[in-house]
Amino acid sequence: MRSSVGPGLALLGLLGWGSSAAAYVLPAPFILKMMADRRERLELKDLTVQLNTEVGEAGAVVEEYWYLKPPERSRRVRQEEEQTVVELQREGKQARGPEGALKLVKGPIADPLPTLLFPAGADLDQKLQRIVAQLKGLGVDTTVSALGRFNGTVCYIIGARSFEADRPQLWLDKETFLPLRLIHFPTHEGKKVRRELRWLEFGSSTTGEFFPRILEVWEAGKRSERAEVEKVEVNTKVPETIFDLPS
Repeated sequence: MRSSVGPGLALLGLLGWGSSAAAYVLPAPFILKMMADRRERLELKDLTVQLNTEVGEAGAVVEEYWYLKPPERSRRVRQEEEQTVVELQREGKQARGPEGALKLVKGPIADPLPTLLFPAGADLDQKLQRIVAQLKGLGVDTTVSALGRFNGTVCYIIGARSFEADRPQLWLDKETFLPLRLIHFPTHEGKKVRRELRWLEFGSSTTGEFFPRILEVWEAGKRSERAEVEKVEVNTKVPETIFDLPS
């Protein structure tokens, strides 16, 4: 029996079906769990990262060392003028200051990358909870997901639609589930400032899939830092004691 549907209607039906299929986006918790699962499969222990970092508008270059250890341990050390400055994270707590005189810093974690790389937890569900907690602390709505494009890469967006630039959000590569950028709005001197972290060039010959080769910080639309990884050592048995927080 010949169909009564004309070719025009049939084509519209196919186009409509294709549009709805293309528009489907995975739920945000599932996307974040896939990210945690990919990281777990890498079976990384400790990282020692050497970076050259351009700071400020003048672009002064400083050498940094960044030590990362699961779960959620991070110690970033740089030479600023005549003193060594340390930024320390440990499972949701953070400290900053001259080496030997660190002080605890209140508020959300400024850089969630250590948690995204090495979330605490005995299983994937617990690791997902840690990631969600960190993102919520930065204002990201972890129930919202969408699709967007960043530097030519199709991405999942957690926390906003692609056109909602004024909402906190995390972008992940749609194929690899690697984090590529984070936008949030910390308060500085009583005003909210747009701050963006960019993690670029995963998969380079220098860093492999497990770490970005370029790390950038953008504040109020201007790039304030650009760090380029010179060397990465994996599973280096970083001592636990270097992550001790001040009392």
